[in-house]
Amino acid sequence: SSGIKQSTGVEISKNGSIALRRKVGSETEEFRVSSNGMDITVVGDNTRQLKMSYTTLQPRWYSRYEKLLYCVTALKSSTPKVTIHGPTASAYYMENGPDPNFQVVFRDGYKLNRDSNRCYVTDPDKKVTMATQNMTPCLDMCPSLQVYLHTGKLLYTQCRAVEQ
Repeated sequence: SSGIKQSTGVEISKNGSIALRRKVGSETEEFRVSSNGMDITVVGDNTRQLKMSYTTLQPRWYSRYEKLLYCVTALKSSTPKVTIHGPTASAYYMENGPDPNFQVVFRDGYKLNRDSNRCYVTDPDKKVTMATQNMTPCLDMCPSLQVYLHTGKLLYTQCRAVEQ
């Protein structure tokens, strides 16, 4: 260890921009990306403000941009864009398009989760009871699990309609 105290933090502002703040010793640096991901501003204690666009991003800043991109992607994948509450379940259509994550929380404790790669149902004990590539039931699937998938497909269609 070098003995120099370091800290890092991420901040999302009301206008949608995101900043990575680093403090190394007494030196502070802020790397801020606009909400559209195209405009970057770097400000430090001993440097003047540096503005650039994504297309002119200097290689020394790539790792910081990638860290913020990872944070935004993770956040959007679990932030509902559309929420529908029904008598048997609540559905959450997430922000991470174009093929967003989707979750249905059933009143009996079961959950259906869908991302771009798979769809799975978990029971109230958080055990995966079924997994498919999409929300299409398998031929040998028990009828109760088919009901969860059918309800999930209906709610997914409703969420998509609201989003568009």
